[in-house]
Parts: sequence; C-alpha cells; structure tokens
Amino acid sequence: MRAFDAPLDGPAEGHWAAAYVGRPWIAGTGECWHRAAEVWREVFGWDVPIDVAGGRSPRAAARLLGGEPERLRWAPILAAEARDGDGVLMARHRPCHVGLVAAGGVLHCVEGAGTIWTPVPRLADLGWRVEGLYRRLP
Repeated sequence: MRAFDAPLDGPAEGHWAAAYVGRPWIAGTGECWHRAAEVWREVFGWDVPIDVAGGRSPRAAARLLGGEPERLRWAPILAAEARDGDGVLMARHRPCHVGLVAAGGVLHCVEGAGTIWTPVPRLADLGWRVEGLYRRLP
C-alpha cells in the first residue's frame, strides 16, 4: 500500500497516529507546527524545534515555512515516495499549515477540532491543498 492509499475511516487501532487523534488545539501555540514537532520527537526521535514559528498565526507560520533554518533539514519528495513521518505543507491562499503523513493520510492539528487525521482526498473539504511533501534529512 502506498502512503496515500488510505482507508477513509482513520488510522487503525494500534497505529501510533491513533493516540494523537483528538488531542486538543491549544490557543496561542502555533499549534499545527507544535503538534507535528511533538509527534516527530515522540514517535520518530527527531529533535525538531517545537516553537520555531515564534508566532501564533497563519502569517507567522507562512514566514516560518519560508525562511526558518529548520526548513533546511527537509528535502522535497514526491507523493509516491511518502511514508509515515514525512512533513505535509498545506495552503489555503498561501502555505500556512503543517501536518505529517500518518497511516496513509495526514495527521494535523486545526483550530476548533484539535488533532485530526484526514485522508488526502478529503483535505480539500477542509479548505486545504497540499503544497509539498518533505522528508527530514539525517
């Protein structure tokens, strides 16, 4: 099964992503990046700075994604190469949201819902489009 060939009902019981679904959004934390960094640290053992956005808004996230030094540690990949843990950069008008590949979909944290898992074809229903996929370099 390729990374984005996912069931529509969420990660299987026992998959690491299931433990994150439902965790709340915490206002004022740059939460989408914060949650992704938390997962990368806890599940993959990667020391990704949690508060690199320094800000608490989509504009701050867009600035982060455009110029943050941490971004230099991530290489673009093709969807066919995606695997659990790869970063997913999403946009509405501009790139401003981050999640990660998990169980064939995207694990991400959104205001009002908290941490959710979304099949890639359903991201558009939430107003997101995938701008890019990235793999952390060793």
